[in-house]
Amino acid sequence: TLLKELKSAGLRILGVEPSSEIAALANKNGINTICDYFNASLARSIVSTNGQADVVTINNVFANIDNLREFMNGLSVLVKESGYVIIESAYLVDMLDNMIFDFIYHEHLSYLSIKPLEKLFVEYGFSLVDVVHVDTKGGSLRYYFQKIVDSNYRNVHVERWRAYEEQKCIYASADICIYTYI
Repeated sequence: TLLKELKSAGLRILGVEPSSEIAALANKNGINTICDYFNASLARSIVSTNGQADVVTINNVFANIDNLREFMNGLSVLVKESGYVIIESAYLVDMLDNMIFDFIYHEHLSYLSIKPLEKLFVEYGFSLVDVVHVDTKGGSLRYYFQKIVDSNYRNVHVERWRAYEEQKCIYASADICIYTYI
């Protein structure tokens, strides 16, 4: 759906989808889609035929990836210098605050929040440049990472979200902070 809208806006798009049925349907509907799991090898193949990406979007699938290191290697190959990776995923703090425990099941291998996700992306040359809260899935964050050299870049909006997570005590040890549910 997103790629269809981007294509209609005149942007060059490419989808990656491991489900053969969904990939075939996307291709049938004019959305150029590769049927495969995303990894560094596929990223190199995409770059050799299409060039590097300005923007990669990952909506509500990042928490399902079982080999994050391989996936991140692929992103570092695929995204051009100063390019963006935009991830939308259910937000751990909202899951806890709203007691949305039905999202905890075998397909979700990660539960995302800023600090650990940012640490992972920094290892691969990306900086968190913005965070936006959206209402989908009971509360999600949309993370904007940019492939930039300046790891000291700071965004006031991101700083507020980091402080919010610290205030919520989701990273503190049990003897320092108690997170209470009513």
